[in-house]
Amino acid sequence: MIRTANGKVIEIQHNVMTPQPYNRLYQLTGTKGFANKYPVEGYALDADQLSASGVQPKVDDLNSHGFLPETEMEALVEKYQHPILKKYGEMAKEVGGHGGMDFVMDSRLVYCLQNGLPLDMDVYDLAEWCCLAELGELSMDNGCAAVAFPDFTRGEWNVVKGYKHAYATPEEEAAAMEKAKAFTAKLKEQGAKEWAESNSGILINKKQQVISLLFFCFISLSFSHFQQLFLHLLYSRKPVCLNVVFPSRSTIR
Repeated sequence: MIRTANGKVIEIQHNVMTPQPYNRLYQLTGTKGFANKYPVEGYALDADQLSASGVQPKVDDLNSHGFLPETEMEALVEKYQHPILKKYGEMAKEVGGHGGMDFVMDSRLVYCLQNGLPLDMDVYDLAEWCCLAELGELSMDNGCAAVAFPDFTRGEWNVVKGYKHAYATPEEEAAAMEKAKAFTAKLKEQGAKEWAESNSGILINKKQQVISLLFFCFISLSFSHFQQLFLHLLYSRKPVCLNVVFPSRSTIR
């Protein structure tokens, strides 16, 4: 359990030790509504709250003790769909990866890097997420006592009032995309060239190995064995497997 400076309470569970169905535990509970995600997705609002959000309920007995009907839920999602999900949502469904969330996060990271924008997550977020395990251990070792959360920002955690995602202008996005396409095409061309050269080198090595093997056979085997091996290499694509007896009576397969 985490209590924030603004009085919010966060419950985090991570259990990989006991059998249980997969559950991401994405749940938001407030005084005026409730939202739950995978595996059970639903929103609970009463009629007044739904109307205040800009969606007119189509049923009279709507209350916050049950999930919204599908029609109201779809209208609410459509109205408040995040721009990032509007941009990558459909592509993410096709690609997959934890329901598409991996694709959305990776795409957003690439977008920020391509357009020279600040990332959605910074090093302070990283430090805060990673310290939870250590702080949890300290708490449990001391009878689940409260543990102070370190301020990695040295008092600057709330300098930015509110959180906003950074976006480029449509013109900047188009220019960055064209640059990325040209760079990708160049990489593919270079990769194809190196692949062809690599395959050529492999073929040369294989030819050298065959020539060395034939020379070895010529000086070591009887003419009948050499003839059999030569015909096999010439007409067959199967691996060579011959029992050859040398003067020392050792057998090589």
